[in-house]
Amino acid sequence: MRATVSFEVGIDRVPETMRCLVVEEAYILSSAIEKLESVSCKTLAKDIDEVLERLHEATRQLHQYRGMLVGFEQDRFETMLPQAAPAPRQDLVENMIQVRQAAEDMKKFDSFLGKVEQANEKEEEKDDSTKEG
Repeated sequence: MRATVSFEVGIDRVPETMRCLVVEEAYILSSAIEKLESVSCKTLAKDIDEVLERLHEATRQLHQYRGMLVGFEQDRFETMLPQAAPAPRQDLVENMIQVRQAAEDMKKFDSFLGKVEQANEKEEEKDDSTKEG
């Protein structure tokens, strides 16, 4: 059975962390050698299968670790190229159009209220002048 382990480590600690993982595979390889050295004639096929399984597992892990290390090295030395800005989302563009339209409508309404207010002021002035006269 296999499991995925995910954790974060400081970039400067990556090589030492990866080294610890590689050393763990060395223990598995050592146990495979010990098994080969102690095989018995009665269980030879079973013992060989067990050794091959250990070798296969360690080899697979070492390939994975090598890939990870190559990826870290590439990321460390590659220059980040500028990326194109994403296209504006259509719903945001539509919202901006609606906001502008609402602002324009508010200006028109303010203008209308201003005219009504001016008309009221003129009527009040007219009423005041007729009362005085």
